[in-house]
Parts: sequence; C-alpha cells; structure tokens
Amino acid sequence: SRQKKSVPTHAPERFEQFWQAYPGGGSRLKCVNMRACRNASADYGVVEREIITALRSWLEGYRVRIEAAGFAQDVAEQKALQAQHSAELARLERQLDNAFDLVEQGVYTLEVFQARREKLNASIDREKAQRDRARAAAERLESAQSFQSRLVPQTEQLLESYEQMTNQERNELLKAVLKRIEYKKGADGRIEIDLYPRLPQL
Repeated sequence: SRQKKSVPTHAPERFEQFWQAYPGGGSRLKCVNMRACRNASADYGVVEREIITALRSWLEGYRVRIEAAGFAQDVAEQKALQAQHSAELARLERQLDNAFDLVEQGVYTLEVFQARREKLNASIDREKAQRDRARAAAERLESAQSFQSRLVPQTEQLLESYEQMTNQERNELLKAVLKRIEYKKGADGRIEIDLYPRLPQL
C-alpha cells in the first residue's frame, strides 16, 4: 500500500519541502525522499481542492454530532457531583472536629479516638479525590465547549471565504482548525485525504 504523506497546513509557502515546479505544468506536490515515501506526485491545485472538499464533508458530520451531544447537561452533572462531594466532605470534617472534642472531654479513649480519626481521614481523602475528579471533568467539558464554539465558526469562515483569502489567511485558519493533513496518491491517480482536526480532548 502507498504510504500517506503528511503535509503541513496549508498555504503554498508551507509546502516548500514537498512541491516543485514542472516545465509548463505549475506546482506539484512531490516527496523529496523517495526512499521513505512512495506517493506519486500530485498537482497542488487538485490536492488543495480535495482538502477543502474533505473539510466541508467533515464539518457537516461534526455539526450533526455536536448538536446531538452537547456539553451543558454533562457540565451540570459534574458540577452537581462536585457540590455533593463538597457537602459530604464538610460533614466528615465536622465529625473529625467533634471527635477531637470528645477525646478532650474524656468521652473517647485514646484508642477509640485514633480508630475514629483513621476512619474519618480515609473517608475525607476519598471524598476529596471524588470532588477533585468531578471538578476536573467539569473544567474539561467547559473548555471543550468553548473550543467547539470557536472551531465550527472558524471552519465555516474558512470554507465560505476561501477563494477570497490570501495564502497567509488560509494558512492561519487551516492551522487553527487542523493539526495536520495527510494525502495519498497511487499510480492510478486516485487521491485520498485524511484530516486531523484540533478536536477538544475529554
């Protein structure tokens, strides 16, 4: 199978190590190290159009997924868990304070107090860990929601205004929405494009 070639996003000046001019034929993408890459050379304009077509298709599918999923409910659930664990943590800490009072009053023996303190400290540590996990999950979801709210408009702007943009503007927006692009072209001339969007990590 042909090895996919990873290329930087996107403007022509970003492709300097991969393309070269052919007499009478404009610019083409071509591997500079043929031992490491067996991709056939490809017309730059053709690859560019395939990238935009693939990006348009990805955006349509991504819109459907995020409209069905969303983050608001998940954020609310994690914040409710955080509040629940915080309340339980406060209750346990009050019990620990009370245990100190009881041993000072002579109600608890030292042995009973130590056993009680050990049990309460274990519960406190557990509740702190669960509270912190819920807080971190809520923060990740909120960050993803914020990122997502920027990703879709940026991609829409790129697709709607692509032909009117300068190479620098195209490059900046493509870098904002994509981590990298891979293309593969076989001897039959067929071009395959793989996009790697900058999706939020949950």
